[in-house]
This record gives sequence, structure tokens and C-alpha cells, in this order.
Amino acid sequence: MKPTTRTLSEYAQAWLPRRERTNTGLRATTVAGYEFYVREDIAASALGRMKLTDIRRYHVQEFLEAQTKAGRGTVTVRRLATLLGTIFASAVKDELISANPARGVEAQTGQ
Repeated sequence: MKPTTRTLSEYAQAWLPRRERTNTGLRATTVAGYEFYVREDIAASALGRMKLTDIRRYHVQEFLEAQTKAGRGTVTVRRLATLLGTIFASAVKDELISANPARGVEAQTGQ
């Protein structure tokens, strides 16, 4: 596996159009939601600025917990967890990382 210097944000922003093209089952509202979460939540976070290869499960857990503490709703936190899992699964498939750091993370909510 060749090391990558790409951040989660860089990868996610490149992943979005590819996901839209290759998965014809996505509704326009789903794509718009993905775009919003990547732009407003993931890219704007410390997690989004990290290199893909440096991200561990506890980083993802901390990101989701911070979302909960910031008052994000249960559905939003779960959607973010699912989206991160999907993005990381693609990075594994692209052989950029060896394991999905979102796998096994619990999207706990305070509500």
C-alpha cells in the first residue's frame, strides 16, 4: 500500500462526485445531504484536516461525541457516522488505508 498524504477532507471532496456518478441509486436529496455534511461538518473539523493514514477509531469517536455535545441531533450524528464509515470504506477499497477507522464506532447521542 502506497502511503498517502491526503486529508480526510480532500479525499471526501473527491469521493463525492465519484459516489454520485457510480451509485445511480442515490437520490438528489441524499447527495445534497452528503455534500452538506462533508462541507460543513467534516471539512471544517480537526478530523477533516487529518491525514487519512493518521485517523484512528478514537478520532472518529471524539468527532461524533463533539457533534453531540454541540447539540447536533440523534439523526444527524448517526448520519455523520454512517457517512464517515462509507467514506473510509471507499478509502480502504482504494487501498489508501488498511482498515476502516469508523467501523465499530458507536454514534452515541445525548438525547
